[in-house]
Amino acid sequence: MLRQLKLEHMDAAARVVRAAFDHALPSLAGLHTPKEDQWFFRERVFETCDVWGAFDSTGMTGMIAFRKDWIDQLYVLPAAQRRCVGDEFAHGAKSSFGRRQLCGFQ
Repeated sequence: MLRQLKLEHMDAAARVVRAAFDHALPSLAGLHTPKEDQWFFRERVFETCDVWGAFDSTGMTGMIAFRKDWIDQLYVLPAAQRRCVGDEFAHGAKSSFGRRQLCGFQ
């Protein structure tokens, strides 16, 4: 299930990002502290983007932050990957504004 996130969800979104990022790029794990991640999401991401979360029975499994023309953040927990969460996010972002650009890391 997807839903738009509010400011009180930003700490959970930051935890999803950190877990997914550290799993995908272990050489950069710990680059930022949890407090830095929380500040970034509360003060930057939430202020400039629409932020949505994906949820299952265990809680938040992914998040996307987008604005006009760009997807700024898109992260899915490793355990939730390959369940089409990213596809749902991309479709939702596209339907909000039409065209979207995303730079990704493989």
